[in-house]
Amino acid sequence: MAEEIVKKVLTAAVARDQSIAASLLRLHFHDCFVQGCDGSVLLDPQNGFPATEKQAVPNFSLRGYNVVDAVKQALEQACPETVSCADILAIAARDAVSLSGGGTWPVETGRKDGVISLRTEAEDLLPPTNENSEELTQRFLDVGLTQDEMITLSGAHTIGRAHCVSFSQRLYNFSPEFDTDPNLDAAYAGKLKQACPRNFDPRTVVPLDPVTPSQFDNRYYSNLVNNMGLMISDQTLHSDMLTQFSSQSNAEDENMWQFKFANAMVRMGAINVKAEGEIRKNCRLRN
Repeated sequence: MAEEIVKKVLTAAVARDQSIAASLLRLHFHDCFVQGCDGSVLLDPQNGFPATEKQAVPNFSLRGYNVVDAVKQALEQACPETVSCADILAIAARDAVSLSGGGTWPVETGRKDGVISLRTEAEDLLPPTNENSEELTQRFLDVGLTQDEMITLSGAHTIGRAHCVSFSQRLYNFSPEFDTDPNLDAAYAGKLKQACPRNFDPRTVVPLDPVTPSQFDNRYYSNLVNNMGLMISDQTLHSDMLTQFSSQSNAEDENMWQFKFANAMVRMGAINVKAEGEIRKNCRLRN
C-alpha cells in the first residue's frame, strides 16, 4: 500500500499547487547528489550537529518539505517504521512527473535514511546554474552517471521555476562586450528583464519553460534550439558541440527522451544507497 499512500497525498498536493510537483522532483535530485539517495537533504538543523544540507546556499529555495511530512505521517499510521524518507523522495519524484503529464517507471525501494547531512558537502557537490556542459558532465560522472544521462535529466527543467538571481548574470553586465548574453534570444531576454529588472525582488520567480511551464514534455529542448534556455547551465547543452547532438535528439523525439528520462531516474535513484542506516519516524529528525 505504500506507493498508493504516497500517490494519494501527492495527488491532493499537486491539485492544490501544481508547482509543488517540480519542487518534489528537485528534492530527490538534491538528495541523491549529496551523500547519495538517503534523505539527508530533509534533516533540520539540530544542536550538537554541523550545519545541514538544508542550510546550504543551493538549497535555500527548496520546497515541498511539508508534503513529505504529510506523506510520512500517512505512512507511519499505515505501517510504522517501514518506509524510509529516502524512499518517499524517490517515489514522490516519480509521481510528480506522472502527475505533470510525464511518464512513469518502477521505483526500487529499500533505501535506508542517512544520519550525516553537511552544508559544506551540498555547497561543494550541487551544480551551480552557471556551469558549462563540460563541468556539468564531470559532476554527473563523479556520481556514476553518464554525459547523456546528464543531458536527459536536465530535461526536468521542463517544469518548475527559477529565482531571478539564478540567471540575472545573463541579463545585465554579462561581459565587457555584451550587456546581455548573446546566446539568449533577444525577445525572450526582453521579457525576462520585465520580470527581473536590475533591482529585482529576490523572491521573484519565472518559469523554467516559458512555453508549457506545467507540462512534463520535451519543450525544454526545443527552447534550447531557439536560444530560450533560462540558465547558463541549460543553454550550454545546445550551444556546446559536445552535447548538442543529444540535446537536439531530445527536442526531436519526445517518446525517446521520456524513455531515457525514466531509465536515468532509476539509475540516479540508486546513487550511494545506504544498506546500513535507519528508517526515520520524522523525516526532519534523526531517530
